[in-house]
Amino acid sequence: MAELERSGPAISLAGISKLYQNSWPALTDVSLEVQNGDFVFILGATGAGKTTLLRLLYRSEVPDSGELAVLGHDLNAIKPKAGPAPPYRRHLPGLQTAL
Repeated sequence: MAELERSGPAISLAGISKLYQNSWPALTDVSLEVQNGDFVFILGATGAGKTTLLRLLYRSEVPDSGELAVLGHDLNAIKPKAGPAPPYRRHLPGLQTAL
């Protein structure tokens, strides 16, 4: 597998918040960096925001606030689309090898 020639984290979240109906906070001010090659577990109690975090990463959901980037690409600039596969994955070089 070819190494990506870029600096910075593969995944970066800064101050991410997501509220659902009735102002229920799924995520509040979450910051995280995942470096290329890291192996990450997402653990937590029911309702802790694990699924919401993943949905934000594959653009099924959009954050209410904060910055979200994959391989340096600002995901907030990509409109979310419904469907079985995240459309942005087809357009970011090296994404499949980095995640």
